Amino acid sequence: ASRWEEDEDGNEIEVFGLEKNAVGQQVRVTQNNDKDGTLNVKRIKTTESETEDIGNWDVKNRLLGYRNVSKTVQVFEQVGKQVPLTLISEHDIDMDIVPEEKIVSFKEDASGVVISIVLQDITGESWIYGMVKDTKVEIPGEVKVDPETGEVYTTHSTYDYRVTITTLIEEKSETKEFLLNYSLGKKQKRNEIIGLPASALKNNARVYLAVQVPENVGTVSLRDFDGYVGVKTKKGYYPIADDVPVYVSAFEKCITLRQAKASYSRFELYADKPVDEGGKIRIIVV
Repeated sequence: ASRWEEDEDGNEIEVFGLEKNAVGQQVRVTQNNDKDGTLNVKRIKTTESETEDIGNWDVKNRLLGYRNVSKTVQVFEQVGKQVPLTLISEHDIDMDIVPEEKIVSFKEDASGVVISIVLQDITGESWIYGMVKDTKVEIPGEVKVDPETGEVYTTHSTYDYRVTITTLIEEKSETKEFLLNYSLGKKQKRNEIIGLPASALKNNARVYLAVQVPENVGTVSLRDFDGYVGVKTKKGYYPIADDVPVYVSAFEKCITLRQAKASYSRFELYADKPVDEGGKIRIIVV
């Protein structure tokens, strides 16, 4: 199948394969009328003219500007430009009105009702946190023969980028590996407690990954916890994310907070945002 993307000059160009990536994105599929029936897959991107009157999203009253929003609308978050989208619930959105600058794109049905909306990263629920390690594997060049001259030559070496995350999935410690299109990032973002897009867990294709570096908000003891819903820190009271992973450094695995409370007394906390910006504790290290 071919894919159509805009180049830097705004011209549509045909791209083959997944390298320009509709992986994990919303697309519009059309079929050529010629004999070969080629499928054209184009990413849905809101154009500048469309965003001029997109309007705010009134979640409760189901209005996107002047457009009606379906009761079964699908809502996605985009945490990076080419990162696979994450399907979220309307209940994850903690604001009554989503401002239009936070809306990336939307899709309507034939009657003009909005059936899907793509948002910027506004809930924090589209990340998964854990111990992340990335590697760069050198792939040696191949010995080839030029068919015209018979000359023997060796191609340049290339690199294969991979990243693993050890996190908590359905209350079990799991380590997942992903193939990347490029290096994960600077050294300070490697081999540390960081967040990766949750959508990556459901994609087996080679992907682009954004990185979220959480803030260390200090170490607390058992008496500082408000059950499993919140915790008092020197920087304020933080809610605790549901199913927060607790990384056990000594064993390089994750356990639940309930398990950690039964065995440990000191807890190093990491939050995705400052407390006054709606931050939550997203991962704990013991």
